Amino acid sequence: GADGDEVTTLPLQRRDISPTSQALCEDVVTVLTVFCEKLESVDSDNQLLQLLYLECILSMLSSCPPTMHLSRGFTDLVWKQLCPSLVAIMGNPVNDKTIASHHGYMGAPDRDRLSDRLSLGINQEVDSCGGGVSDQGRGSGCSSSAPARIAPVVRTVCYIAAELVRLVSCVESMKPVLQSLYHRILLYPPPQHRTEAIRIMKEILGSPQRLYDLAGPCVAEPETRKRSFSKRKSHLDLLKLVMDGMTEACMKGGIEACYSAVSCACVLLGALDELSQGRGIQPEQ
Repeated sequence: GADGDEVTTLPLQRRDISPTSQALCEDVVTVLTVFCEKLESVDSDNQLLQLLYLECILSMLSSCPPTMHLSRGFTDLVWKQLCPSLVAIMGNPVNDKTIASHHGYMGAPDRDRLSDRLSLGINQEVDSCGGGVSDQGRGSGCSSSAPARIAPVVRTVCYIAAELVRLVSCVESMKPVLQSLYHRILLYPPPQHRTEAIRIMKEILGSPQRLYDLAGPCVAEPETRKRSFSKRKSHLDLLKLVMDGMTEACMKGGIEACYSAVSCACVLLGALDELSQGRGIQPEQ
């Protein structure tokens, strides 16, 4: 399309979903809502109970068909409850006194302003000079302390994020909340603490189908379902964010993070080669 226009594909038709499937989707949303409410109510210090509910949510999402994005109840649950809960688990910038910019340590006033922006999922995006992505991606801040969450919690959140790409990344209006979640996973932690997330991203970037889910054109949404979304955003923004997190980890995260990032880049090149030959995706794509 013309510059600034979001590329879209034809929407899946509601008639493709049988009444039985629709009822099952509603049941899935009901159960997921219960798990999300349980997750929100868990004390942040009780990480084992957090992990239990996260694994329940992951198990359900892993079993969901790719047509789940047609359920308004499901997409509403993802952006109103699930993603905000995951973002909070991965670190609350309002309470984090170790936030640093990519340019060095931040003073208290700058840190507080950045905390307010990050807590709302608002990140610096466009360089005022060249119109490109600045500060290594969708945010200029990251924590300089190790994550407070145990490794299994971080790993499960990353796998849930990967499943959400499969299920709702094709919906244009879901992009901002996914970007907020991926920022918290890949750009907010210190570079040396991103290795686990990068290993899980390797499973996405190494699969032509998952890569299409991450960076492919969005499906058209009915006007009644569209939410506010800047037209200057690109469907490649989420992929750029992932690449920025990997690049910084490679440059600043030490040998293990560097190895994981380079390995991830290698499988990405392989998946891009497959896509360039029309392999690894559905015929209608």
